[in-house]
Amino acid sequence: MPALLSILDRLSTNSQSSKPCPPILIREKFAIGNNYNRWEKQTQIYLRHFPHEKHADLVYSLLTGEAFNIVSEFRILDDKVTDDTFKGIRQLLDTPKLVMEYRREFHSRRQLADENVRAYVRTLRHSADRAFPNLSSSERDRRILEQLVEGTSSTSVQKEFYLQHPQELNEAVERVELLKRRDATIARQSGAQSPHTPYSFHVGTPRYAPPRSTANSRRPGRWTWRGRRGQRGPWSGTRRGEPPSNITTPVSSTSPYVPSLVAPLTF
Repeated sequence: MPALLSILDRLSTNSQSSKPCPPILIREKFAIGNNYNRWEKQTQIYLRHFPHEKHADLVYSLLTGEAFNIVSEFRILDDKVTDDTFKGIRQLLDTPKLVMEYRREFHSRRQLADENVRAYVRTLRHSADRAFPNLSSSERDRRILEQLVEGTSSTSVQKEFYLQHPQELNEAVERVELLKRRDATIARQSGAQSPHTPYSFHVGTPRYAPPRSTANSRRPGRWTWRGRRGQRGPWSGTRRGEPPSNITTPVSSTSPYVPSLVAPLTF
């Protein structure tokens, strides 16, 4: 009986030890411009759950974009992954710059057209960590708030912040999201309404063109012959009523409502 209990104890211990431990997942891959210190620490914790022969492939899987191209080009992961390996990756991907260069990048960063406000603030925070390393967290948030007000891509947000400047960074982010939802609702409502067009003209359709001056336009029923000074025309004065039979009245192309009278001259 004791022997049987010892065998069952060993079997239960082996079954528990062979049960795989779920790995710790990393939320994002590293790209040029991200926080390298945080990525390196998360990657080292992640690699502890896997055998050493798989570490190189796992590190490759946690790189993206230009960062992946640089590391693969220098073949720094061909050997066993150690602390020196991460030092080499840091030299390739986290080249130090002057503080003024980081500050220039921070102040020139503008919100992209397809970038939401939280992603924009997250990028500003990463840049502020390098641009203002000696400032406290609250002071860096104040710098991020100022850059958010200046660099936002929404005209309505700029007007709103100009009328009432936000005091806290979280407050500004919430107000931006609220304005975005309001603008989207207004756009949907205006798009659902069909525009009213009382008049529509097509190519080739004649339109009424009023005369430029009412005083200088001829009134229908009056014909006046104008010749040279001292020259007598076929009739004198003004004739009212119907025009004579020998007068042709073609319609002017510029104004169909004002006839252009042409009378033959006789001498």
